Amino acid sequence: MEDTKIIDLFWRRDESAISETQNKYGLFCISVCHRILNDERDEEECVSDVMMKLWSVIPPEKPLNFKAFIAKITRNLSIDRFRKNKRDSEYCRAVEELNEDFPSDFSVEDKLAEAELAKAIGAFLREYDSEKRRVFVKRYFEFKSTKQIAEEERIKDQRVRHILCDMRKALKEYLGKEGMV
Repeated sequence: MEDTKIIDLFWRRDESAISETQNKYGLFCISVCHRILNDERDEEECVSDVMMKLWSVIPPEKPLNFKAFIAKITRNLSIDRFRKNKRDSEYCRAVEELNEDFPSDFSVEDKLAEAELAKAIGAFLREYDSEKRRVFVKRYFEFKSTKQIAEEERIKDQRVRHILCDMRKALKEYLGKEGMV
């Protein structure tokens, strides 16, 4: 079913909106959750929470990109659950990588929630070619391992690590110039 039709079901308060969303995006949500939670039961519960959240925010929301909207909700709910569980995951490793390059009084995890920082990072990423942007987003937004990114991008794991290292250093410098660090 097309996204616009699913969204219309939500707006009409038709409960089939949940099953249609689950059918179309359930596995996608599980994959987003898995990279953060890495626990099957938590992932299933989180996807259930995503469906309930969608039900509560549509309406009044009418997302233009339904998949991105679902991804953001899934990611945020997964991070919330992770924080409660404090399990080791790619999310934890990715945040630790970023924290290594910033002063100890600067918490990337706290700052990631701020809209101002998100805008600055968006502007920073626009300065890079699409390959570097994809690598950065896959690591620090989707929380994929460097090995997964290398496979998807068809490049060597060492290149992925090099790109990420260079971009973390550049991001630190960029945020310093912007007065955010």
